Amino acid sequence: MKSIIKLIALLNIFLAGNIQAQCWQMTANGDYHTMALNQDGTLWASGDNTYGQLGDGLTSSFRTTLTQVVPGTLWKFVAANGLHTLAIKQDG
Repeated sequence: MKSIIKLIALLNIFLAGNIQAQCWQMTANGDYHTMALNQDGTLWASGDNTYGQLGDGLTSSFRTTLTQVVPGTLWKFVAANGLHTLAIKQDG
């Protein structure tokens, strides 16, 4: 079941029509969520957010579409594992 949910989350990233460029610098996967760092420095998230692992300040149950994390902030690194996500901003 985990593999199917991860696959669905990754497909959301590559099939998202509302994102201008599909130029991803890196992706990171937790148990049930996916994070994607765009080459323009924006960070995007989808999947389970029960524990706030998508980084948007909310704890919604599941997000099926990509959502930008902290708009206006530029990121340089993202990592995810289990039920958490870590990201580093470009300005440190």
